[in-house]
Amino acid sequence: MNPDSIGNYFVGLCCDGNARFVAVDALAPALEMKSRHGLAGNASVIAAEGMLTALLLSAHVKGDERLTLQIAGETPQFSLVVDVNGDGTTRGRFVPQRLVPGRAFSGTLMVLKSLWQTELYRSVADVKDETLEDALRRFLVTSQQVDSRVWVQAERDRAGNLVFAGGLLVEKLPHADADDFRARLEGDRAPDLKLLMKGLGGIIGGDASIGGSLEILGAQTIRYRCSCGPERVRAILRGLGHEELRTIIDEQGRAEVNCHFCNADYVVEREELEAIVVALAEERPAGEA
Repeated sequence: MNPDSIGNYFVGLCCDGNARFVAVDALAPALEMKSRHGLAGNASVIAAEGMLTALLLSAHVKGDERLTLQIAGETPQFSLVVDVNGDGTTRGRFVPQRLVPGRAFSGTLMVLKSLWQTELYRSVADVKDETLEDALRRFLVTSQQVDSRVWVQAERDRAGNLVFAGGLLVEKLPHADADDFRARLEGDRAPDLKLLMKGLGGIIGGDASIGGSLEILGAQTIRYRCSCGPERVRAILRGLGHEELRTIIDEQGRAEVNCHFCNADYVVEREELEAIVVALAEERPAGEA
């Protein structure tokens, strides 16, 4: 991971204490995903918006829990998977590397919440020729039953470089008036995400506001980090079993493993594979062939 691939995540109160907000600056992690998977043009924008969406939905993910966002685009065709862990780490995979221009798409959006290998929550929604921001807004209304507003914004410059990736989710608190909440955030009173992120990054600098005064209750860094690594690769190889490892040694001489999330390549040479085979043989029950 690039040590500079760090974003920021803020939670707090806004609209003069009448709403709760989650704000995310994920430009650096989005750039890391773009770089690792060679994304260009509109693919980098949709991928960044997907990462922002997953991060906004992860507000209640704590400890060892994980939220996974999966999007299967049908028109145009693409696939996106983003994981967000309770410790603020995230990773993502997007294919293909290029997409036709435009932010609207049709397909399926699925959100999973899990703890280790146990699924805690699952929700699926159709996306019908709409932007990810619109799809997220409808998903929150239908699945979360909370009066909320959401903004997801990723931008490229004229050279095609990703230069901004910010997201904001605002949820009305039970005591607040619905009409007042709506009036504070619609039309020309909608928050300026760029100004907001700049202010939050400076811990409420400039004119940052969300429907009135805001108060930060918590902040966390976001890091692009994959759970793969040499030990994980060795565990996968051990899981293949004695016979398949012997076939790899005889036919290829070494094992090559690619992580589809971070696109990192791992090579395990013959000597180490032989050692794994010997260890597996020693672990066999007595008398087993």
